[in-house]
Amino acid sequence: MGQKIDNSSPHGCAMSSCVAMFAGILFLVCVVGVGVTVYFATIEIVDCGCPDDRVVDKMVGDKKSEDDKKGKDTILVSTHWLSTKIYEASRTGDATIRVVEVSMGAPGDEELFYEGHIPNAVYTTVKSCANATALFPVDLPDPECFGEHIRSLGISEDTHVVVYDRLDIRPSSREWWILKLHGHKGVSILDGGLAKWISDGYETSNKNLTTLTTDYSLTFVPAKIRHMDAMMYNMKTRAEQIADARNGEVYNGSISDRGLKKGHIPGAKNIPLSYLFEDDRTFKSPEDLRKLAESRGLDLERPVVTMCRTGMQASVLSVALHLTGIGNVPVYYGSWSQWSQLVDDEYIAIGSS
Repeated sequence: MGQKIDNSSPHGCAMSSCVAMFAGILFLVCVVGVGVTVYFATIEIVDCGCPDDRVVDKMVGDKKSEDDKKGKDTILVSTHWLSTKIYEASRTGDATIRVVEVSMGAPGDEELFYEGHIPNAVYTTVKSCANATALFPVDLPDPECFGEHIRSLGISEDTHVVVYDRLDIRPSSREWWILKLHGHKGVSILDGGLAKWISDGYETSNKNLTTLTTDYSLTFVPAKIRHMDAMMYNMKTRAEQIADARNGEVYNGSISDRGLKKGHIPGAKNIPLSYLFEDDRTFKSPEDLRKLAESRGLDLERPVVTMCRTGMQASVLSVALHLTGIGNVPVYYGSWSQWSQLVDDEYIAIGSS
């Protein structure tokens, strides 16, 4: 689970002093070894997950200045960038960064979060406010419920949300897309997730962050999503290309995907999820992703919609294609689960496309 914060460690994120504000009036000065407590109208426990400075220098080198330029519109952030922001927040009380761990909502996931997570993170799941059905195993969240949930996490219009997960980037990419779908502009993904955070030498915490509920109102953005009727219409117009993130054997119909009909949507191009990453599970460079997409038959000068079985892998592929710089990449959220159960066989292709 990574290192727990140890006040006796000489290699933690050492801070000689900090200043915290209570209700804009009361100033508290505290001296701590690792981490700092900052008091707001509600109490926020602010840790610092910095590693030994020697580890930082080895890890990031010339990337430090590059990371400093990243803003709320950045799709990916590095472990160094996030650790720096957490450290800065511990000194200034800045609450504009909200770190969110996203899980699949399986039994035991929340317990793992409380055992150890990135300092100052709050917890959510891809199942929050959503009801699974046969057509939509990972459905969209109920808008009213989701808005209330986001406000309870302390997220406001100006918050830069950084999502991460401890799996394979699917939960965090899904949450990135869901937040974009609901109009939140400042969303980034921690490249490599919790595994990268730990392997880079950063600490985890089991302290819980108490957040102040906001009055933020989300705005749904239809351009970020494709429904069944739009996909059927696209069969006639071919105005948008389709990129399918499932593995090759499922895509070409060699095997069934969870008992569904075999095959893929006619004309869809296959870009398996595993092709998008380096060995450390960070995303490939924009240049390599562009070459990959083109080698799989996509014309990056034309619009693209992503899909998979449930919309989870499609969210990851949407992130990857955004990284190439092509602009909006909507997700067919019903994906193969919906398509295969509703269309006639003439709208299902077998083999390579």
